[in-house]
Amino acid sequence: VHAPGLLLLDEPFSALDHAAAQALRRQARATWTARAVTAVCVTHDLDEAIALGDRICVLAPRPARVVATFAVPLPDARDGAALATAAARALRA
Repeated sequence: VHAPGLLLLDEPFSALDHAAAQALRRQARATWTARAVTAVCVTHDLDEAIALGDRICVLAPRPARVVATFAVPLPDARDGAALATAAARALRA
């Protein structure tokens, strides 16, 4: 598949070191935005969810169900400055 409309990702960067994961998150986000691809990413890393997502859904344990949803009010370009804003800090709280 050369141009998927939907990507399903389960912990895609968990096996990488911090620097490599950050670089690939930026590249993935830029690619998804440029190509208008919908990506659903499962992660246990809140910083990763904030860096990648437009919306964060929190799931309850089994049976899995959405218990909370948060919009991520950050620009599409998620550089270090954007991830250090008050909006990003509020999502971590």
